Amino acid sequence: MADDPRIHSLNDEDVRPDGRYVLYWMHRAQRAAHNPALQHAVKLARRCDASVLAVTVVPRKLPDRYARHYAFMLEGLEAVRDRLAEKNIKLIARRGGPVGQVADLADNACAVVADGGYLRQERSWRSSLAARLDCRLDWVETEAVVPVEAVSDKREYAARTIRKKINERRDDFIVMPRDRWPDKSSLPLRVTGDIDLSNAKRALDDLSPTAKPGPVERFRGGTDEARRHLTNFLRKHLEGYADARSDPSQPRVSLLSPYLNYGQISPV
Repeated sequence: MADDPRIHSLNDEDVRPDGRYVLYWMHRAQRAAHNPALQHAVKLARRCDASVLAVTVVPRKLPDRYARHYAFMLEGLEAVRDRLAEKNIKLIARRGGPVGQVADLADNACAVVADGGYLRQERSWRSSLAARLDCRLDWVETEAVVPVEAVSDKREYAARTIRKKINERRDDFIVMPRDRWPDKSSLPLRVTGDIDLSNAKRALDDLSPTAKPGPVERFRGGTDEARRHLTNFLRKHLEGYADARSDPSQPRVSLLSPYLNYGQISPV
């Protein structure tokens, strides 16, 4: 595991042997399949003979987030909640500050695994969390085909300087390893959230985001929907994409941007 360039240890703590579960903070990789962070949590859980508990936290204030964004995200979370339940993994959702909510659940954890991006706010959350935990915290890269650290160890100043380096490593990472699942179930755990993921519409009403613009029927959240768009693109629009992708009269595009943004499909 230590040799995997996607995995980064964020503190010097050890795995706590008496923990009840490995806690997976699902932030940017809102999917069950082909999720390196989730798979790392499963490996740790198997090592500890523990279950995996997943939590997603919705901050109370997110800039530029409207009903349309929340509806799409909640539809995806409802789908991944059901998929994880089939694999004996409980997913709960809470409102509030991510650091406080995750730290609270970490009191009973063997270890904590986080995904997430590179933005300043996300890095600040992880840094603050690492300082509060007395168990192991690992961050796993889930958003790039080739992990940044595997490509370059310096600041790149143009796409042309990094593209060749990415292409040299690309084939090493375009792989789909078989997903594994924990031996122990977290479904019986008496741990709850305050967002009901069993019904995306009801959850949206409870969150009360800015109403306009509202949800759209054309785009529904979830990995199954992402795969449907991908299949349609490969069958109908891939041929001719290079020439027509910037022509609004011939929209030969994948329509996968929102699904990649919320991590509902793997970039691999």
